[in-house]
This record gives sequence, structure tokens and C-alpha cells, in this order.
Amino acid sequence: KRTSDVGQTYGTVLLANCFLYEVGVPQDKKAAFKLFEQAAQLGNGDAMFTVSRCYEKGDGVRKDLKKVVEWCQRAADMNNANGMTHLGICYLKGTGVQKDFEKAIELFERATTLEGTYAMQQLGFCLVNGTGVAQDKEKGFDLLSRVSKINDMDAMTGLAMCYMTGCGVMQDKAKGIESYQHAVDMGNACAMVKLGNCYEHGDGVPKDEKKAFDLYQRAVGKRSTNAMVFLGVWY
Repeated sequence: KRTSDVGQTYGTVLLANCFLYEVGVPQDKKAAFKLFEQAAQLGNGDAMFTVSRCYEKGDGVRKDLKKVVEWCQRAADMNNANGMTHLGICYLKGTGVQKDFEKAIELFERATTLEGTYAMQQLGFCLVNGTGVAQDKEKGFDLLSRVSKINDMDAMTGLAMCYMTGCGVMQDKAKGIESYQHAVDMGNACAMVKLGNCYEHGDGVPKDEKKAFDLYQRAVGKRSTNAMVFLGVWY
């Protein structure tokens, strides 16, 4: 604890993570939050972002969406890619702030220049769908492809959807199924539902209702409401 006492932010954040994730000490989310906040006040951008997440999840502090936006903004001002990305998501969804697609896209683009992979994923989906920006399916596909290479499950699922429908790339259902399967193997519930649909209807794979049923069940285990609906039809 000595490093925390002397205000060295790296040690403070390290100790905070120990309290948050119960590493070598009993879990104490309130103590973790106080330490993250201390490091954030001393200018640690990563700590600022984590403080925002604590306010979002209610980890060691009461949930406060306004504080989420405030701390994401402070992290973004420190050129923290995670802070920029999550601030962009706040503007995209209207979480704690009025919806502003233009600001969301601007933040995603800034974070992408800092190699923020989550920002690349979000920007990729926006470009593919034309959300808050002129639709550019090819550019969106390219971003999702880049992020999927570092095992981003959501990007893999989005990439699979592009291959299945020919969105921003030549249609290739074999590659689509392969991408869905990779995401499924990593535990992505959305990919489980999508691949289940493929097996149920014989889209890109031989029709196999048992495999479809098993995939829906796995997704239900991950609390997928879409899977619950599809599975309910079978009973």
C-alpha cells in the first residue's frame, strides 16, 4: 500500500484493481473506487475511464450517468482512447447526455487514430449501417475486418453478417459461417443466434435443426432474449 500512499498513480491503480477483482485481498469495491478516483484526480487517464465505468456499473459508488459522461470527457481530454470511445457511445445512445450522432462519430474517429480497437469496431458498424455518417459499407467492412483479427467477438459477428449478405464485400457464405463459428467458439451470444438461424434454415450450411436448437440453448444460457424467442417456437 506504500505506493498508493505516496500518490504514485500506477501503484494506486494496481492496488485498486486488486481490491476490485479480489487479487490477494478481500474484494472491496468502495476502496477500489476511492483509489481509482485518487489516481484520476492526479491525471491518470486510464483511471478516469475506470471511474466512469464504476459510475456506470455502480461498482463501489452509486450509479450516476451524468458522472459517467463527465469522467469519460475528462479521460477523452487526456487523449484516452477508451474514454473517447465510451463517450461516443454515450452520445450514440443518449446515455447521460442528449443523442448526438455527429459527436459520436467524431469521437470514434479520434479514438481510431489512437488505435482504439473498440472505436474501430463501433465506427465500422456505424459506417456499415449509415448511423450518424454517410453509409460506406466497404470502409465499414474494412474496419470490422481489422478488429476481428484481434479476436473481437462482436466484430467477427458483424464481419460474418457482411459476408452472408454481401455488405461491403463480395458475398461468401462459407466465410460468413466460418466467422460466425469463430465468434461462437469465443462465447458470443449474438453469433450463436445467427449461426443457429443458418442451421435452422439451411443458409450457407446443410439444414440441421439439432445444431440450431443447441446453439439457441447456448445463447439462452447467456441471457439472449432473441434466442429465447427462437427457442420458444420449438416448444
